[in-house]
Amino acid sequence: MTLERDGRQGTAPFGSLLSQPANNIFVRPQDTVYVFTQPQTFLAMGASGQQGQFSFGAWRLTLAEAMAKAGGLKDDHADPGSVFIYRGEPREVAKQLGVDCTRYSGPLVPVIYILDLRDPGGYFIATEFEMRNKDVIFASNANSVEATKFMTYLRMIIGTVSDPIVAGIDAYTLKGLANGSISGATTIVTSSR
Repeated sequence: MTLERDGRQGTAPFGSLLSQPANNIFVRPQDTVYVFTQPQTFLAMGASGQQGQFSFGAWRLTLAEAMAKAGGLKDDHADPGSVFIYRGEPREVAKQLGVDCTRYSGPLVPVIYILDLRDPGGYFIATEFEMRNKDVIFASNANSVEATKFMTYLRMIIGTVSDPIVAGIDAYTLKGLANGSISGATTIVTSSR
């Protein structure tokens, strides 16, 4: 809901008008009231259960609820100590948070919040931290994921070199068996995989 009065506008979600009486003000003559639907969304990326854009589905959503909507954190991929929330904060709020705002000229300053879910208190913070429209949640990969990626890459390189050799040995052995020239007493060809 948006109320326009004397050239000024104020906007509040409809739910806040019902649940917070201070937001529910009287309309005066010459006021204009706009009622519209503007879905609020957030993005979930990284090692979350699902990645993509998600609708709030309500006028209020906590970080814990948003993470649950995105499928939580992947147990085998995510680092629960490194969950990041990217948000554009008004300049005044960013200054109160201690951010050096001199590099930013617009009214919004990019701020990154870090949530550590290894700390049991992190869950309480997540239930109190209110999401805003267009927030981004990024769940960082665990260190073990990077090691696994490296080992997979290393295995690919080793396989590229050794697989043709093993295939050649196997072909030579099959050819010898087919010709009857390889017997248990004359030649033994082994390969290790």
